[in-house]
Amino acid sequence: MESPTEMLALAQQLETAAMAPSQLPPASDELHARLLAAARNLITVLETPETELMHLAKAPVAHGVLRAALRIRLFERFDEGAPTATDLAQRCGTDVALLTRIMRTLASIGIFTEPTPGIYAHTPRSTTLRHAQHRAVIQGMAETATLMTALPDFLDTHHWQNPVDSGPTLFGFAHHTDQTMFEWLEGQPEQRAIFAAFQSGTTALAICQLQPFLRDLLLTSPPPAPAVSVSGSSVSPLVPDQDQDRVTLVDVGGGRGAVLREVSRELLPTRPPGRIVLQDLPNVVEGLGVSDGVEAMPYNFLDPQPVKGNNPPVSRLNPP
Repeated sequence: MESPTEMLALAQQLETAAMAPSQLPPASDELHARLLAAARNLITVLETPETELMHLAKAPVAHGVLRAALRIRLFERFDEGAPTATDLAQRCGTDVALLTRIMRTLASIGIFTEPTPGIYAHTPRSTTLRHAQHRAVIQGMAETATLMTALPDFLDTHHWQNPVDSGPTLFGFAHHTDQTMFEWLEGQPEQRAIFAAFQSGTTALAICQLQPFLRDLLLTSPPPAPAVSVSGSSVSPLVPDQDQDRVTLVDVGGGRGAVLREVSRELLPTRPPGRIVLQDLPNVVEGLGVSDGVEAMPYNFLDPQPVKGNNPPVSRLNPP
């Protein structure tokens, strides 16, 4: 494809496809992945290296503005009244000029659009952030990513040698603390709430994957195998036997265990005998006890694993 006519035809085809997203293949389709890869390759070829590097250098600006929008609950409050800068600022408790600057930056990255000066409308990205589960996951990831701003100074303290010590960690360096992330969260109610919502949102969005995985794991009797990590919860099977005191499965970092209990309740008459243990921090599993065949156990994955067996029954949850 070399002639200007052919290039123009390609541009028109791309414009037509973008105007009719419902006619594009779904994300699960192999053709969708192929189109996406081709589009990204085309952007890489068309944009100059200087432009791409400028986008990368300015990424923290968009990141900071997104965190600010989440902090003032912009996405929850957008649909509560008129979508004007004045009304939005009043609902979010901000200055009008500041709200306008936030919205201008969000619109530049495809979160909201401004069809008329001072009046805003949804885009697919802002619509996605209306949903609590998606919003919780994005906010949790955005808050965690703030650690990376301290990375150059952290590495400088190690004289640009690969850090091999367990401490101080990047987390501790960024927050000026010797505490672990979980110890620090105990004294930070707002950040603890964000992290808990992130964990719950991640689990909820992964239910369609996690449920069949746990169902298969409880119904089969595979030989002892390395642990498997699924969507933030780490689980590993033991060979089930007739000993009811034997642990069949441990779910580390499984939150309140809603998915695990649902699957256990569904399979209770037919699943192999043995204990199913849900482990998470004490404040997470407080008050759960034993229900639907699932036993809640307070546990910090940085501590020695209290559940013992011939083979390790658990894998460690990877901290954010």
